[in-house]
Amino acid sequence: MSRKQDSSMWGLIRKIYSKSCEVLQKDPTILFLFILVGILDLLALSVLFLIPSIGFLSPIVRTLWGERFLHYPENFLLLPKLFNYAHFIILTLIGVLLTSVAIKKIQACYDNSRISLVQAGKVVIRKYFGLMAIWLLFYGVFMVAMRFILSFLPPVIFLQFAVAFLLSLIIQSVFVFLMPAYILLGSRFLKAIWEGFLLGLKRLHITCLLISVPMFAMIVLSFLKSIIPAFVQVVPEMVLWVLFVGVVVSTVVDLLVTTSTTILFLEREKSIL
Repeated sequence: MSRKQDSSMWGLIRKIYSKSCEVLQKDPTILFLFILVGILDLLALSVLFLIPSIGFLSPIVRTLWGERFLHYPENFLLLPKLFNYAHFIILTLIGVLLTSVAIKKIQACYDNSRISLVQAGKVVIRKYFGLMAIWLLFYGVFMVAMRFILSFLPPVIFLQFAVAFLLSLIIQSVFVFLMPAYILLGSRFLKAIWEGFLLGLKRLHITCLLISVPMFAMIVLSFLKSIIPAFVQVVPEMVLWVLFVGVVVSTVVDLLVTTSTTILFLEREKSIL
């Protein structure tokens, strides 16, 4: 890559993040949509933390995992697993919808127009099941690829971390345009998937650079969660704080990745490296 191309690439990244800030200033409801998902996660975390004192939920934990996970400090060992289930359900049923509404509103700001939450919601709700299918496809590919590839690596934390980061960065970059393509292009489901996938491959290098910092933060968070049993041995309550920080980080990452990549998608007709 020539020095001129390298300079142009970093200039494009600065331009996209600058436009992202402009979009959020023009329409703060975009930020609110991501915060709402974060609030739902925090509510779920609070309920799961209180399971030992919530009568109708305790029997479920007792039946599926055992009595010991209803008592301190073992309840903190089970908390991350329960929260992962809750987070997945929230993202699948609600997060997909709110993120899609945000994408539609980002487009409106990019085009110097406005669209209300209700108007954006009407556009998105008609594509709800297709959007859910896109999310499940991405999630399935990501989980299978991570577990399969990491299983062949030696248990060296730095190697596992590096491979997990690169793999998550590439998969995210390839799949990140599927949802904007389906929402914004007006194409049928399979055609939109194909167009979004091709764009992901074409813009792989610039997208990887664009989202590298947010994805690095997510991988660091994932590795912190993987050593939660060590927290339970020392300070069990640290588990709750790690999960709380995780919700905040995930909210910021989702906001940055969705906003910046949607703008990159909208710039697709222009001359981009």
